[in-house]
Amino acid sequence: MPGEWPCDGAHARRRRRTSGCSRRGCCSGCRPSCSHGPRRSGSTTSGRGTGRVLAYLDEEGIRLADLARLAGRNKQTIAAILDELEQLGYVHRTADPADRRAKLIRPTDRGRAIMRISDEIVADIEARHARRLGAGAYVAFVTALDMVSGGGSDRHAEHV
Repeated sequence: MPGEWPCDGAHARRRRRTSGCSRRGCCSGCRPSCSHGPRRSGSTTSGRGTGRVLAYLDEEGIRLADLARLAGRNKQTIAAILDELEQLGYVHRTADPADRRAKLIRPTDRGRAIMRISDEIVADIEARHARRLGAGAYVAFVTALDMVSGGGSDRHAEHV
């Protein structure tokens, strides 16, 4: 829909003038997963790994080192993403009661709202794939995907 994309094509025009655009895939049919896709609930993150971080947040809080391990990124990268998310009001850092030297990263109300929206989107995508493939084929697909990715979770079984 025209005008729905927050970038409105400005960086695509810059791409024609310069050697490239840092926003891969935008304006030449922005993909829905792109941070510059349709605006949802006031999300203003740059999208550079923020989804990967938000996916592993826990209501009770998580340490930076654990978050980096789960997200498959180094601590410096995760710390930079957390700085951005904290500035935008999605997370806050608090002292870990188990270890005063450590900080726990917790989602704010705004962060929890984005996490709920993300969960709904993922659940919708999984349900569509399950309907398209059929229950047995979808479970086999998820099992194979978990095996090759080292996941081993059975979280997708609930969508069949």
